Amino acid sequence: MIKFFYSMKRTIKIFRVANVFIVWNPLKMLPILFWEIIWKTAWHLTVTLAELQSGEIDESTTSVAFACALVLIVYAVLPWDYAFRT
Repeated sequence: MIKFFYSMKRTIKIFRVANVFIVWNPLKMLPILFWEIIWKTAWHLTVTLAELQSGEIDESTTSVAFACALVLIVYAVLPWDYAFRT
């Protein structure tokens, strides 16, 4: 399970680098933003909620959950009307 969390942290770092390019060309990077929204939301619904319900959430899960919770910013700033028109 520890290897899984290290790979999740690596994936989050890759998306942080990709977010720099999203700032320069936000509309061309919509597929990456959609992918980020999908996997982070799915991770919260499966891993975080399951561990919260069982009461076995640890420090590494909390740190990844916090990093994935930043997807709320993407929900707020994504140009949804443009995204659905294209």
